[in-house]
Amino acid sequence: MTEQVKQSGARLGRRAVVHTAAHAAWAVPAIQFATAVDASAATCSAATTAPADFTATGSTVKTGLTTTTATGTYSVTNAGKAGNATLTLAVGGLSFSLTGPSISGWTGPVRVGLTNTFTYVKAIGACALAPANFSFTYLGAPGLSTVTVTVTP
Repeated sequence: MTEQVKQSGARLGRRAVVHTAAHAAWAVPAIQFATAVDASAATCSAATTAPADFTATGSTVKTGLTTTTATGTYSVTNAGKAGNATLTLAVGGLSFSLTGPSISGWTGPVRVGLTNTFTYVKAIGACALAPANFSFTYLGAPGLSTVTVTVTP
């Protein structure tokens, strides 16, 4: 029993400590490197080779009786190189709107002819996301009108 106590109480030599620390020094950067990779990097690897690729996701809520207030909450995602996104907001059905809403950070609205269609433009970087939120009121019942949002390069 006394012999075991002496062995467990033995001091570590300087070489053993340096040897263990050297191995640990190689392991730590490998772990840090593995956790430092961003999860979105794998989904947007085409950013250096693919053209701009925009997608709009979100929804529009319409309320009112004879006039409609449309509130849209959208995100525009670019999965390619940086480029200019053109967002088109169209009010259809039995409705009339003289002006489109302003969308913060987007240039526009530009009315398309005498229609209820408005376009907006925004430069969006590679692998980036841009909000496109709006609220406006137009003449027309919510059930008889539509609000469509599309985005193109």
